[in-house]
Amino acid sequence: MKVTASIDRMGFVTIRPVSQRRADAYLEHLAVFGIDDASVFIQTDYDVEAFIAQDVPPRYRRDLREGWDVTFHVDPWVFGHWLGYDCHNTSNP
Repeated sequence: MKVTASIDRMGFVTIRPVSQRRADAYLEHLAVFGIDDASVFIQTDYDVEAFIAQDVPPRYRRDLREGWDVTFHVDPWVFGHWLGYDCHNTSNP
């Protein structure tokens, strides 16, 4: 699935699905936990750098660090974990 990552002037990263249909599908499962936003917010310097190094494709890393929004593909299962959805537990969405 496609996501867009944005970095703000404080160096924090927000990741959102490009497709509203995908975002709604996650929110449907996460509503039971009171989650009403399908975006991921990464705040600490260590976590931001780890995210960029591990999850952002190499060709987009510099652009993101320089403040540009980047769009790339992420496994939907991985994005679900970023949101806090435990994909292993099928009895409790």
